[in-house]
Amino acid sequence: MAKFYDEIPLTLIEWILKQQMFWVATAALQGDGHVNVSPKGTANCFHVESPTRVWYEDLTGSGIETVAHMRQPGNGRITILFNAFEGPPRILRLWGKGTVYEFGTPEYNEFIPPSNRKAGSRAIIVIDVHKVGTSCGFGVPLFKYETQRTVLERWCDSMENFDRDGEPRQAPPPYDSEALVKDPRGIKAWWTAENLESFDGLPALKSAHDSSISPINTFDKKAPHPRLGQIRAVAEKKAVESGVKVKLSSGETMRLVMAFGMGIMVTASYHALRSYPLRHFKSPMKLSALFFVVASACAVLATPILTGSALEARSPLEEARAPAPPDWKRIAQQGSSADW
Repeated sequence: MAKFYDEIPLTLIEWILKQQMFWVATAALQGDGHVNVSPKGTANCFHVESPTRVWYEDLTGSGIETVAHMRQPGNGRITILFNAFEGPPRILRLWGKGTVYEFGTPEYNEFIPPSNRKAGSRAIIVIDVHKVGTSCGFGVPLFKYETQRTVLERWCDSMENFDRDGEPRQAPPPYDSEALVKDPRGIKAWWTAENLESFDGLPALKSAHDSSISPINTFDKKAPHPRLGQIRAVAEKKAVESGVKVKLSSGETMRLVMAFGMGIMVTASYHALRSYPLRHFKSPMKLSALFFVVASACAVLATPILTGSALEARSPLEEARAPAPPDWKRIAQQGSSADW
């Protein structure tokens, strides 16, 4: 059941700050303009300043649609979406108007001092919330959170190194420009090449790419780089600690038995034909019946092995991660006293 509020309730603020990712939706005003939806998943990226004002740190990417839509005259519409992937189901939307403050501006520095800035941070998006909505979220699957990726911040930090190492200098003659010379390997050069306008040609960054401020960030270069193999190893260790035995599932065992049986059937048929020549099958009817029996037996045994449709097998890791069936009775009881 959907519920709507004029501001963010305290219980939902606490829930928001526990989430590991959210989505941002914006759109250009013109009828043929692009509608944009962007996932955001960096730790401690989203902040709640008050029940009617939130903001998040906008990190560098190949596109810059959100900033462009916020700056389009008469626009600024934005929706933030949160989903519950663990625990009771819930969908939360925040509708509002957004304002952009770019890296290097006084407003940006008020929200993010250099000691708190993430690598690649190019702007902050401040949203004045005018409507909040929650809904059931029954259709959202359950997922197990593993860890945040570090590849974006690592990549941005590598580019920012070039902007930190060199001293800013004015463009030499004969260039008539007040802009600073950028290292082509630096992040400001990337912003200049990729982030000055949207897909629809709307203006985006205005000053961050020409800022004389050195991009200082909090990224830990010695932090471990999470890899899928490491994540799986941790998950399997947890599975073993929780008492889940690493063994073949019943489906996999049955498939092996069927494959072994089919091998015996084919081998026996081959030896029978060699020891009992086909000339003894004087009747075509008898010969056809023999081949029909052998072919049918092979088909019956091979079907579940080849297609996997008859038996559904899961790996030990999948067995360990498989969520318990939802307790709909408990969820229904919660619905009378709490938001979904």
